[in-house]
Amino acid sequence: VKRGQKNLMLVPIVFVNDHIETLHELDIEYAEELGQEVGAERIGRCAAPNDDPVFIDCISDIVATHLKNKEKVKPQMLMRCPMCTENTCKEAKMWFAKATGAINPV
Repeated sequence: VKRGQKNLMLVPIVFVNDHIETLHELDIEYAEELGQEVGAERIGRCAAPNDDPVFIDCISDIVATHLKNKEKVKPQMLMRCPMCTENTCKEAKMWFAKATGAINPV
């Protein structure tokens, strides 16, 4: 808005489906409230993939590949962010690693 763009589009890249919490947060808190605060004329939101056939095919392919390769979890899933000090994050990663057999319980 500061650069003269009064019509904005929200692209919720972390959401794979639309649900009430997401819609409320994006449509009301960001689009409506933040839009008024910064002076945007219009803020739209791209839909999440939901049940789009291409998205479903992609997810199906990922699952099939994991099953075919007998891969329970990608190593990246068990990594923590650099400099992460959040204990609940560490605990969740360790639980997931043990639950999937990625590491042997100690």
